[in-house]
Amino acid sequence: MNNRQAFTTQKPQSILERKYLEKVLREEGKNIIDEQSAIIDSYDLIDTRIMRERRGFRFVETENADGTLEISFVKYLRFLDMTRRMQQHSVQPKLRKSLGIYNRIIFGRFNEIQKRLRFGFTEQVKEQLRNELTINLEQ
Repeated sequence: MNNRQAFTTQKPQSILERKYLEKVLREEGKNIIDEQSAIIDSYDLIDTRIMRERRGFRFVETENADGTLEISFVKYLRFLDMTRRMQQHSVQPKLRKSLGIYNRIIFGRFNEIQKRLRFGFTEQVKEQLRNELTINLEQ
């Protein structure tokens, strides 16, 4: 019933890069779930409770890559993204537009993740992460 989508990154070189990667993937995973929740709430959908409970994300560290964002979802979300004919027997069947719960959000966020990982690791971010790490080490 559940399906998974994974976004995998290349292995970073330093601890700061690893922390930045984890931070970006966790934030974007939360953004995906929040955006999907807003769309699910705005439509009167079947099994809304099941769609909410079975969606989620997690950050996974692996040997080959240092960061993978796994998003789990109900397959029904993919079908809601399809454009379908509503009336089978009429002369001009009406098309039901896709709701944009899965593809629009996932691939829009995928592009955002790429931008943040490519251009967002600035000196300011490095300094902020260093400060966070030193505060955590002192505690």
